[in-house]
Amino acid sequence: MRVVDTGDPTKRDPSGTDLSGHDLRGEDFGGANLDGARLAGANLEYATLDDASLIGADLTGAVLADADMRNADLRHAKLHRADLELATLNGSNLNDADLSHAKLLRTSATGTRFRGSNLNYADLRGADLTEAILSGASLVEADLEHTIMTDAVLDGADLSGANIYGTVMVSARSTGATLNAARLDEASLRGADLTGASLRDARLYLVDLTDADLTDADLATTELDRVVLSGARLIRTALPPISSMARVSWTDGTDWNGCRDEIFRRSIRLGEHEFLLNPDGRDGQPNA
Repeated sequence: MRVVDTGDPTKRDPSGTDLSGHDLRGEDFGGANLDGARLAGANLEYATLDDASLIGADLTGAVLADADMRNADLRHAKLHRADLELATLNGSNLNDADLSHAKLLRTSATGTRFRGSNLNYADLRGADLTEAILSGASLVEADLEHTIMTDAVLDGADLSGANIYGTVMVSARSTGATLNAARLDEASLRGADLTGASLRDARLYLVDLTDADLTDADLATTELDRVVLSGARLIRTALPPISSMARVSWTDGTDWNGCRDEIFRRSIRLGEHEFLLNPDGRDGQPNA
């Protein structure tokens, strides 16, 4: 790792150094050892931190907007209320990091690891989390509006109360995830794996769940309105009352696991293999 000159002739390696509140805009820390460094409130806007090691570093409230942090090691780092807008985190390791209330607007984090991380109340609007790993992460009431999460892994993650409006979660894996009271309006979850996920009290409006796997998922108190379930698997899925599901699209390939007859009675045919459940809205009468 590169040794950075901090201006202190007695300490050329900044690991563990207190740089809190320093103005480090545009500085090059590429490949540096910053393990345990204290950088709370520091200004690292446009800084280069690619391949740097910041294990356990304190970046609470730091400004890292537009910073290059590719392949950085930020395990156990403290980034509470940090500003990472437009930062590049591709390939970085943020396992068990604290990113609660952090600002990650339009951040690029493809393939980034967030296992067990705290992202509660984080602002991730417009971020790119393609192939990111968020297994066991906590994203309670996080803002994921228009976030790209294609092929992301969220096994066991907690997204309770999260805003998932317009989010792209195509082929994402969220087995055993908690999405209770989440808002998924206009989200795309085509081919997503939601096996064993809990979506109690969640709102699904104009959500595309084509070919999604909802086996053993809990949707017992979920609001379903204009949802697409073409080819979806609903094996042992706890569904809300069928009369409460409004204008739900489905096909011959949808596996309703035993309640198909009632679904069919309440549906109109749209095409040779396409149907619309409760076309008149919730509590609609069965259709001939």
